[in-house]
Amino acid sequence: MSTAFAGFLGALIGAGASLLGLLIQQQYQTKRERMKIAADLGLSEYQSALELGNRSGRAYVIPPVSAYVVFHARLLEEMSKGKIDSEKIKQLNMELEELMAAFPKQEM
Repeated sequence: MSTAFAGFLGALIGAGASLLGLLIQQQYQTKRERMKIAADLGLSEYQSALELGNRSGRAYVIPPVSAYVVFHARLLEEMSKGKIDSEKIKQLNMELEELMAAFPKQEM
């Protein structure tokens, strides 16, 4: 009886370790996908800002693409946590303003 129990316990531990590995892998894959989406969104917004600046016909200041990517990464992170309310949007906008102010101003 003890060998059967040991075999069952070994199978249970193996299955648990496999399940834990899958959960960890899924978590990192989700994070990687979220960062790819943030990079795509940030690049798109950066290109839109460049286009608007070029159309204006005046000198303009635009932060680097990394500022847009960081903002979208934070936004997607908050969205993954659940419901976003007006206070969270205000907080994210304040973070964006601080982020944009951190980059040196370069006229284009």
